Amino acid sequence: MAAKRITFPMRASDGEPPDQEPHGGCGSTALICPRKIRTWPNGAEVDVWAKGGPTARGLVKVLVTLPRGVPTLHYSLAKTPVGLDVKVLQGGARIARLRMAGRCDPRGQFSQCRFKTLSTAL
Repeated sequence: MAAKRITFPMRASDGEPPDQEPHGGCGSTALICPRKIRTWPNGAEVDVWAKGGPTARGLVKVLVTLPRGVPTLHYSLAKTPVGLDVKVLQGGARIARLRMAGRCDPRGQFSQCRFKTLSTAL
């Protein structure tokens, strides 16, 4: 899958934030919208939006929502593998990065996620 980009202006002189359209059942801030199996997402959903006021928009917030399992044919939930790599660039240079790989296991009302790799190193 090709990488998707959303460009946020960081100074007031850069213009207005982008107008994003909702897609795939996710909100307008979704960078990654996973496929759903009977309303259960089978991957991580990543939302990105700019924070701050109209004169100082220097912050970008990245929110990752992990899946809770995928329904099977036997009315149970299967373990869901998760992997993502999110990079935040400023002027072409990478200033933040989140990499993770693991799986989420449904446990009744809750879910337990175990990570093989979880890194915020640049």
